[in-house]
Amino acid sequence: MMIQLFHDHFLQFHSLVATASGDLYVCGRGREGQLGLGGGKLDIACPEIVKSLRHERIVEVAAGAMASYAITATGRLYHWYNTQSS
Repeated sequence: MMIQLFHDHFLQFHSLVATASGDLYVCGRGREGQLGLGGGKLDIACPEIVKSLRHERIVEVAAGAMASYAITATGRLYHWYNTQSS
């Protein structure tokens, strides 16, 4: 499958990629919930689509060490992160 890159944000621990069609793919470290895949997925080596956002057209992404952000074509902001305190 060929993915046409639209916007990306690569970090040392996890990465986000928004495709030209508006899909969001993530990979890397997910121990703190920053991948947004749910189901207790920790680390993902190959990019995986964020299924919970397939109904949206993602146009921009950003990431911090333990958080991720996605903005839709309509301006809606989604963010996910570690909700457990240390």
